[in-house]
Amino acid sequence: MTTRARDSLVGPWHRIVAITAPAGADSPESDFVAVLPAVLSAAESGRAFGVGWLSRGAGAPLELITNAGALPGAAPEPGTGESPGLLFPGGARGVAIGDDWRDELDRMVWTSCPGRQAPPLAEPGRPDRGEQDRRPTLFESTLVTLMGRRFGWLVIAEPTELIDAEIAELRTQLNVLRRYDEERSRFDVERAQRRMAELDAFREAGLWSVRVLAGAATAEELRLIAPVLAGSVDLSRHPYRLRGGLEPHRLAGALTVRAQDAADGAATPFPATAGVLAPLAGLPRREVPGLRVLDPGYFDVTSETEGRDSPGSASPLIEVARSSTPRTAPLVPSGCRCPR
Repeated sequence: MTTRARDSLVGPWHRIVAITAPAGADSPESDFVAVLPAVLSAAESGRAFGVGWLSRGAGAPLELITNAGALPGAAPEPGTGESPGLLFPGGARGVAIGDDWRDELDRMVWTSCPGRQAPPLAEPGRPDRGEQDRRPTLFESTLVTLMGRRFGWLVIAEPTELIDAEIAELRTQLNVLRRYDEERSRFDVERAQRRMAELDAFREAGLWSVRVLAGAATAEELRLIAPVLAGSVDLSRHPYRLRGGLEPHRLAGALTVRAQDAADGAATPFPATAGVLAPLAGLPRREVPGLRVLDPGYFDVTSETEGRDSPGSASPLIEVARSSTPRTAPLVPSGCRCPR
């Protein structure tokens, strides 16, 4: 593997064993906040952020891998070796992995899935489908369907210093386009304004050079698998589109190839704000083989006493401890006659 390709896979890498189920409506803002700690950490250390899926086939469980590190001071737990509090997904648990997964990726054939800018499909202010139910996403259903085969899905994002330059270029374009009143000009003005709004809203993490790769055991299988994986990713709430892959390469070649379609501008890698990395990771809503999805816990941590200092009353510390206990059903049903 070339030095440039290895730089994109800088670790340490973890296999994620458990994540917390998403809560609340999906939105560009929630995606951005979810991935922000991991990308800021990667940018600060000058390395790429990576996340992806590996299926070894033959009934082996799926493997969700990432180089997002753990929270500072979070040490692996004795016995299990699990690191609590990975930076992405937030609160995930993972175990450090060696290099055997890279050997598995090197044995596959890979293709780049180009991305381009486009208007979001989700309507602003409309409740997300995930707010109504938590059925499996199309991407996780695709993962489970394909897991009998060997395949991979890898998202590599490298930090850039291009956001200020693009904002300046967009301002210049808008000044020129607003001088014209043609239909084409109005379309270009709307597109530039959408891009300006996106860059302004998510500039905290800067602009990233995003490379999305799909892999399979053979080039023939890759031609079938890559479009299915790329097409099942839900980017409806983000202003980007992803399409099927280009020519097949070994992993080293796929990590370095650069291309752009003159017709629609789809490119690999493509510039994007950090929030799009969350849906590209394809995190499941329900458990899949190899990954636990835990329900978030809710606790009453507020003391309901207000200055009760009379003799015999419980101290505030005791009241807080009591109210911090999860409110669950009693262990013994009401009316049960237990043996003495």
